[in-house]
Amino acid sequence: MTKMLPICALFLGAFSVYTPQAQILINEVQTSNLATYADQDGDFKDWFELYNAGSNTVNLGGWSVSDKDDELDKWILPSVQIDAGEHLVIWASGKDIGGGGSHWETAVFAGDTWRYLVPTSEPNAAWRGTGFDDSSWLTGTGGFGFADGDDGTDLGSGTSVFMRKSFTLTDLPTVNSVLLHLDFDDAFVAYLNGVEIARGNIGFIGTPPAFDALASGGHEANGYQGIPIDAFIVDEAAWTSALIEGENVLAVQVHNVDPGSSDLTGNAWLSFEFNSPNIQFQPTPDFMGLGGTGQLHTNFSLSAGETLYLSEPGLVIADQILLPTTALENSYARQTSGGANWCFAPIPTPL
Repeated sequence: MTKMLPICALFLGAFSVYTPQAQILINEVQTSNLATYADQDGDFKDWFELYNAGSNTVNLGGWSVSDKDDELDKWILPSVQIDAGEHLVIWASGKDIGGGGSHWETAVFAGDTWRYLVPTSEPNAAWRGTGFDDSSWLTGTGGFGFADGDDGTDLGSGTSVFMRKSFTLTDLPTVNSVLLHLDFDDAFVAYLNGVEIARGNIGFIGTPPAFDALASGGHEANGYQGIPIDAFIVDEAAWTSALIEGENVLAVQVHNVDPGSSDLTGNAWLSFEFNSPNIQFQPTPDFMGLGGTGQLHTNFSLSAGETLYLSEPGLVIADQILLPTTALENSYARQTSGGANWCFAPIPTPL
């Protein structure tokens, strides 16, 4: 999105401005927002805008903002990406929404590159675990199926498909919860390092279905219809017994309701809630509603005379700005995005 340049009532040059070394900058601040810009609740709160002045996308997970120099990690940003040349508005409202101290990330995406097999006989049972050699399996873009237009790899036809995707977990003790999203037609069983973590519409818990087993009934995939995709909270006892630091494997078998069925779908996502601001994977997709890209609100508000600090992970200050008194409905902004000169803008330009 192209940002309008602020109309400056008074140029202040580089007055009271920190010389930043990072590519993420504080770009505009409004502390007198009475009717200019409303948040998702319809409230008019303080806000500030960050700008990526570099040439690369930056994941802001683990960065922090503060109004206190002795508490630079007062509010920690979640895993949210800001592309080169793009802006991000954060509300300094005190509502404390979306912070990264506890947050969700997705380790496995349906559209990743997976190993897969359309079986004609029963594969080695070890296929569900980490030690299995899947080099003879095909490689393809998920999801897998046919006929609904929701397949990264179109199988053409088939009664079942088996899928494997590895991922590396670097900090196991920070895992709080595990969530599987599975868009399926007509049945599935999912395993984490060989431990069953979810199933739908087939067989009995703890008993892996045979390669040619059929679903117990029809189940249409939801995603292509615009219906929320089925989510399965993984039992804590299951994931704590299965997960390891290092390489892990999500394995899924998807089954049709009959050999002549007109369609098949298997799309899987595996996500983790972490109790640490450290980033291990990627932001969650919007459809999950886990706060990956929603409006962000700090746990503090802003006042003239305070300094707003932006810090990289490790509490290295990336940028800071002393907030002057502004007229009602004015903002304090860089004359151009990422530029050195600041000014009072009677028409704020969030984003």
